[in-house]
Amino acid sequence: MIDLTNIREQQAIRHCLQCKEVINTDNVFTEAGRKEVEISGICEVCFDYSLDTTVEEYLDDLSEETGDGDYEILKLVRDIHGVFLAGGFWRSVQDPSNEIVEDYDLFFTGVQAKEEIEKQLISMGFAQLFKCPQGELTTYKQGDHKVQLVTKFWYKSQEDLIDSFDITACCASWDGEKFICNRRFKSDVMNKRIYLNKITFPVATMNRIAKYSRKGYKLMGKTNMEFLEFINGIDFADFDMALYVD
Repeated sequence: MIDLTNIREQQAIRHCLQCKEVINTDNVFTEAGRKEVEISGICEVCFDYSLDTTVEEYLDDLSEETGDGDYEILKLVRDIHGVFLAGGFWRSVQDPSNEIVEDYDLFFTGVQAKEEIEKQLISMGFAQLFKCPQGELTTYKQGDHKVQLVTKFWYKSQEDLIDSFDITACCASWDGEKFICNRRFKSDVMNKRIYLNKITFPVATMNRIAKYSRKGYKLMGKTNMEFLEFINGIDFADFDMALYVD
């Protein structure tokens, strides 16, 4: 006899037509998202990723006439090869109603780009506020603008960079020409949800999860389980205990 119950259960499972993932609460969050699934068969994450243009419009609107701090720092990224502006800055742009720019995190392909950025920042009147003993993080500040040079690693590409980030809501980068982000980035920022991309430094990730929670982000059950499974499966060493990467 054919098990009709099992067939019905299989038929009831829906997959996003774009990413092919099972439609569930990890990729559909709102009533509008549920309606979109019925209309197009596309999950809310894919819908937000493909249609939201908040960051792109911000970059299009950036003008030399503004003369503001954002423009001056972004101009450095645009003019100096091998520099990536990534992480929290783009989260702030994506959700300007709830976020303010606290700092600009710059990453590099190598030491030459980092040294050129330092030279330009100093010429613009930025003062060195902090430098870690290992030389892996240097902070410059001028007025309300704080620029962090993250040099724990060099990155061959933007894809290489954001693939190393732990939380999807910070997986975004711009190299002066092209903006790229994780497929979940826009949706997770707009819906304030914490999902993991990759865990390399668990203590730093734990601190970032706490930081995002204070900003109103919700720690998802899936993320909680992934994090617990990860830390239960490793032997901690000094490398794993890094308190920050950026």
